[in-house]
Amino acid sequence: DKESTNYILQTVYTLNKSMDDAKAETALSILALRNAALRTCILYENIEKPHQVVLRERKLEYTRIDFSAMEKEQSEIALQKCLSEDVKKGFDLQRDPLMRVIHILLPSGEEKMVWTMHHIIADGWCFTILKEQFIEIYECLMNGVSENELKAKAVSEKKEKGEYSE
Repeated sequence: DKESTNYILQTVYTLNKSMDDAKAETALSILALRNAALRTCILYENIEKPHQVVLRERKLEYTRIDFSAMEKEQSEIALQKCLSEDVKKGFDLQRDPLMRVIHILLPSGEEKMVWTMHHIIADGWCFTILKEQFIEIYECLMNGVSENELKAKAVSEKKEKGEYSE
């Protein structure tokens, strides 16, 4: 059922410091390089049996939404609407990246990070691991480690540990 939201996982984190959007997007890119599940699509139309395909590259969706100029009550309503619409948006298993992130700015400097993914690529336990890996990569970028160095490390780890897609 393409309209069902039963398999959509969404987690909202309150950030304790301001997020650098460019570094967050880079961290997501490296996270996708490191984890084949994030590069997955499921082909099912006009074929007998569905097939999981792991792409070499896949850009994950990252969006920044600024509600900081709103009154607190308005921003809370806008946040809830945003979260609800994000879940309702769902995922096209054949075409969409199956995870997306929204960075939301709220009044008084509060920031939220919303992670939404389809359960077909990960469960709640894996979700936590992905978040921890993202934080590790993001902090390395913030501490001056280059994107190329982190990408090389991700490729090296895949070669050492193997990847289920190979």
